[in-house]
Amino acid sequence: MKYLTVTGTLLDEDYAFLRGGLLEQLDTLDLRDAEIDTIPDYAFGKRIVSTGAICLILPKNIEYVGKEVWSAFEFCNLIVTGNYPCFEASSNVCYDYNVHIEASDENKYCTNIIQEDEEHNPYLSVYSKNEEELYFINTASRGRIFKVKEGTRWIHPNAFKGITFEHQFTLVLPSSIDSIGDCAFMYTGLIFPTSFSTDYNFPFSDYCDGRIICESKEPPLLGKDVFEKSIFFSNSCLYVPKESLERYRNTPGWNSAQEIRTIEGMGDSSVPGNKMATRLNVQTNGENYRISSSCELHSLSCYDVYGHLLSIQTGKRHSFTIRRDDISIPYIIIRARFVDGTNETVKLIP
Repeated sequence: MKYLTVTGTLLDEDYAFLRGGLLEQLDTLDLRDAEIDTIPDYAFGKRIVSTGAICLILPKNIEYVGKEVWSAFEFCNLIVTGNYPCFEASSNVCYDYNVHIEASDENKYCTNIIQEDEEHNPYLSVYSKNEEELYFINTASRGRIFKVKEGTRWIHPNAFKGITFEHQFTLVLPSSIDSIGDCAFMYTGLIFPTSFSTDYNFPFSDYCDGRIICESKEPPLLGKDVFEKSIFFSNSCLYVPKESLERYRNTPGWNSAQEIRTIEGMGDSSVPGNKMATRLNVQTNGENYRISSSCELHSLSCYDVYGHLLSIQTGKRHSFTIRRDDISIPYIIIRARFVDGTNETVKLIP
């Protein structure tokens, strides 16, 4: 095991030295006692420098962790030893399964809570010591339903910023939640399956790509840009108590959800039919793709493999055209929305 402990501070040339080959040899980089309150953007590089995992122990005085700090590693087990810092996220790279964040055993400010998903797989979340503020949920277990612990009052700023969720990921917010911090869901992505995915309707047949179940009768207060450029939120259905439906529909921020429904009616679908039966026809003449349907289309949205929106075409019609030269490698994801409110998804290669 190759373990490096750093005390004092790290200068730009020190980070450059680490990127120059030392990181590839380490199992653990211990910054616990380093005099560092900020780790700069891209401190460890913009590409994977290690073929294995690394344990990164953060300084006790850390306040800010810059963009893509752990994207340089194939997998990063990140240990918080002091106050939970602000984690920045890039607008064009979502992180999802290459980081696990937890609090150290001796942490005076944060604690680890272990819960189970719908398949009884354990997942760890980081909360404040009094368990009233959620900092982070490790969703890398690829479960579909994750619950914020009852009694939680706040969601930390940037808590989910930049995370990519599984298709039909469900996040449950308990009735105790009363506020969500700045940028908490900014840049969150969503993995879209093709029309032929075998689990497309899991776990509900309500035609939603994602779900947020908010059990609070009063819409929680939102900070700045909570759902800004969030593919996950813009493609999710929001489920709320029946008595609170109109409150959420009239509350800025919350009312930007794709659709707001009642918890009591969860799983019900107003659109009959088999979602698996594709209504799309994809043709190419070499230079262009033509996506058409006998059913009227409302819009066509294009996403990259990280779930970022690339472009959108709107206008009620029966066909749309996409230039093959505009398609990025390895493929893009096309989400067709029909005027009846249903969606279908296909992949297009360059």
